[in-house]
Formats: sequence, C-alpha cells, structure tokens
Amino acid sequence: MMSNSVHSLARRGAVSFACSQARKALAAQRPRFSQSRAYGSQPIGGYASEDIRPKLFIPGPIEFSPEVLAAAGAGSRGHTDTTLIEDFGKAIELTRKTFLTETGQPFIISGSGVLGWDIVACNLMKKGDKVLLVNSGFFSTRFGHTFDQYGMEVTQVSGSVPGTRPSNAEVE
Repeated sequence: MMSNSVHSLARRGAVSFACSQARKALAAQRPRFSQSRAYGSQPIGGYASEDIRPKLFIPGPIEFSPEVLAAAGAGSRGHTDTTLIEDFGKAIELTRKTFLTETGQPFIISGSGVLGWDIVACNLMKKGDKVLLVNSGFFSTRFGHTFDQYGMEVTQVSGSVPGTRPSNAEVE
C-alpha cells in the first residue's frame, strides 16, 4: 500500500506528464516563428506580399518584421553565451555607425520610451536648467512632466489643436 504522500506525488507526476504531452501536441499544431517570410511563408496577416501589408506608423506599439519575430521567438541566451557576446558587440558597432562615430560609447538599454525620457532628463540636464519643449501631443506633455519632476524650468510651445505641432515662428 502506498502512503498518502507517495500516492499524491504519483498522482501529481501523472498530471504533470499529461499536461506536458498536451502542451507538446498543441505546440506541434501551432505555426513556428521560424516559418517567417525569410523561410517561404506568408507575411504577417496573410497578405500576398510584405509590400502591400498595411503598416503601423505610431509611437507605439511598433511594427516588427517577420525576421525580427523569428529572432525573438528563438529563446533566451545566457549573458555569458559567446553568441550573445558576439551579437551584442555587433549591435554596439552598428549603433556607432548609425550615429556616425567611431569612438563614441553607445549604451544599449532595454526599456520603454519613458525610461528614455528619464535617462535624458537625469543625465543630460540638471535642476534649474531651462528646457524648451515643443509639444505636439500626449507624449510631449508626459516628457514635460519628467522634466518638471527633476526640477527643470520648462517652457512649452504647443500647436493650436491637440496633436498638431506649433509653427516655427511660435517656437522661435
């Protein structure tokens, strides 16, 4: 006769095995990210070509190409993995090339746009600095709040209608 704890463990093991089998069966039915356009499948949304697929041009969320989705679906690598170290080095070099510098030290930071605002506000400005904020809508207003929180003197110039930009004359 099995004790209650052994019986409970056996039952949990059977449930765990059944769940893992079900997950494997479902995974086999799902299309994999590696079946992106680069490997011959249809573009996102089933459009005939990537050229005619409507594009999303907003501050966020952003568009991802099938190749980026495939790379994102490839799984995580450890921070000491040599392939990650090589890829990170390539990313640093490409960032330097993008910003037209051979000696600058780029910092690749994973985070939201708000984190970017915070980095700019606390590292490039100091309390009491004057900031001219050309406000074109919601995100500009939030950026202004970040400067306010760090004690900068913010002057905002806004468009006459929300979501529009001010004229050059208004900014000057």
